[in-house]
Amino acid sequence: MFEQLLSLLGKPFVLPAAFLLIGAWTINKLSVLHDSRRRNRIEFLDRWQSVDDMDDMRLEVTMRHLVGTYLPADIIRKISRTPFPTQTLLDLVAIWPLVRFDHLTGQLNWKKQEFGDPVVRRWLRVVMMLGYVVLALIAVFFFYLAVGTDPSRPTAWISGLNTLMFVVLAGSCLARFDTLGDIGKHGATLIARINAAVPE
Repeated sequence: MFEQLLSLLGKPFVLPAAFLLIGAWTINKLSVLHDSRRRNRIEFLDRWQSVDDMDDMRLEVTMRHLVGTYLPADIIRKISRTPFPTQTLLDLVAIWPLVRFDHLTGQLNWKKQEFGDPVVRRWLRVVMMLGYVVLALIAVFFFYLAVGTDPSRPTAWISGLNTLMFVVLAGSCLARFDTLGDIGKHGATLIARINAAVPE
C-alpha cells in the first residue's frame, strides 16, 4: 500500500513522509514519558516514609521518582523542614543544572558565580535566545533544502539529518534560556532559604 501511495505522490513525498513518521514517533515517546512520570509519582507515594526513617540512598532514589533527578539527602532533609516542600523541590530541580552541592559544608552554591549576577544572567539569556533564533532558522533552511532536493540524492538525507540536529540544538538553547529565567525568578532566594534551613 505504501508503494502505491508513493507512486501516486512521487519521489518528493519521501522526505516529508519521513519527517512525519519521525514527528509521530516523537509524539508517541512524549506520551510514554508523561505516563512514566505519572507512574513514578504513584510509586513515590507507595515507597515514601518519614524522612527520618530512610537512609540516604533510599531517600535519594525515592525522591527521584517525584522530581526526576537525584538530589543529595542532606538537601532533601533540609527542604522537608520548610513550608511547601514540594514546590521548593520543584524550584530547585529547575535550576539544579547550574547549582553545585558542597558536601563538606552542606551548602548550595552556583557552579559559576556569573549565574548569581543579574546583569550577566540577562546577557546570557539574550545570547541563548539569539542562539535559538539562529539555530531554528538554520533548521528551517536545511528542511527547505531537504524537501526541495530529489530524495534519491544523499544531499536530501544529509539536509534532513542537519534539520534534526539543529532543531535539537535550538531546543537546548531554549531550555537553557528557561533555566536562566527560573534563576531570575527565585534562584538566589531559594538557595539562601535552603542553606539557612537546618534539618532536625
